[in-house]
Amino acid sequence: AAYRQKGKTLMNVGPVASAGYDGTGVTVAVLDSGVDYRHPELSPGGTDSSAKTVKIWDTIDDDDDPMDANGHGTSVAAIVAGSVDGVAPKARIAAVRVMNAEGKSQNGSVLKGVDKVIESVIGGNPHNIRAVNLSLGGLNSDVWPPNEGTCDEELPSYKVAFDTLTNAGVLVLAAAGNDGCSTGVAYPGCISSAMTVGAVYNTYRGSREWTTTCGGGCEDAPAQVKQIACYSNSGTKLAVWAPADCTITADWQQEGQLQPVMTYCFNGTSAATPYAAGVAALLAGAQPGVSPRAIRDAITNTGEAITDSRN
Repeated sequence: AAYRQKGKTLMNVGPVASAGYDGTGVTVAVLDSGVDYRHPELSPGGTDSSAKTVKIWDTIDDDDDPMDANGHGTSVAAIVAGSVDGVAPKARIAAVRVMNAEGKSQNGSVLKGVDKVIESVIGGNPHNIRAVNLSLGGLNSDVWPPNEGTCDEELPSYKVAFDTLTNAGVLVLAAAGNDGCSTGVAYPGCISSAMTVGAVYNTYRGSREWTTTCGGGCEDAPAQVKQIACYSNSGTKLAVWAPADCTITADWQQEGQLQPVMTYCFNGTSAATPYAAGVAALLAGAQPGVSPRAIRDAITNTGEAITDSRN
């Protein structure tokens, strides 16, 4: 898992880990395609204190088994808290499936998933959920193409939900999106109370071409360490850059596969967001009473300043 290690180096995880902080006692909710809790880095799955992956809900099938049906969520969860090489290896994952097998959300499934997390947190927060990872998002030409600033007025339900979590001590982290836009970020990362994460490279890469929405395509030639990925959305709402390309992380075990598998180039702002969420878990474990705003400020105020030349 060398590239997860390189990503952690860029996020300055080493000194925090050396101080004895590993995410113990903290849970990060991952709203995604589900989590393969059979994978050794994310097992066992369950609902009690012994579970590495806490089964919260599946909003697609409307049941209590958020098993991954796509692989995306498993890769995200292992960056946050994979027991072998996650950013916060002793943290737990609260799995909420909000995407179908094609990796798409539907019929308000994301908001339903957020509501399930709120229900757990407001109901005493038995799993000590301190952060929510949303490695998802989209654009809408009529509602949010995207614009600069926030989309609180356009998406009031997300605004209320994210504010509720923040006020309950939970930091909401969302992907900026992979549309190559320099005028704003995807929703729901555009909500004011979300900490929005863009992508930089973990390692030197050769020339890479990307298909994007805003620019019709872009190229990183070649890609340098810490270089902003041209596909990453950017704008005034962006809070932080985090590593993305390429990350070796866990993948789901599809039908017929006998052994747990890894994916060798997980990337995008979907990969960057869990790096930041893992750091949030480390900080929450180091100072249990700290507020979401303080965690956000600690991350954004101590990093290296990287300016996007596009804007």
